[in-house]
Amino acid sequence: MTAAMMIALAAGAAAWVLAPLLRNPAPDPTGDRLGRLRGARDASQAALRDLELDYAMGKISREDYHILRRRCEAEMNAAERSVSPDEANTAQNRTGEKSREDALGPGAVPTARGRPA
Repeated sequence: MTAAMMIALAAGAAAWVLAPLLRNPAPDPTGDRLGRLRGARDASQAALRDLELDYAMGKISREDYHILRRRCEAEMNAAERSVSPDEANTAQNRTGEKSREDALGPGAVPTARGRPA
């Protein structure tokens, strides 16, 4: 009788501990998409910082710098434009992040160095 109670108690404890691991959460396509877009934007910003450093050190020509800079800025802007205001507000409410306008001020456009233009 005691052995049966111990087995039942151990099984209940195991079920309670493993329940969160076995639960399959519903996928959040909006959050995944925003995460990919933020990753693309962050990668473009990092590439732009590296480009500016390479240009300052004289590793690339002025023409190449301007071509590559326009490409990086276009990628960053494309990522920003592809997020609708509704998606941004939903993600902001879910994560508690500041909106871009709250962080940078109304109408501010971020540059590669993170300062308003």
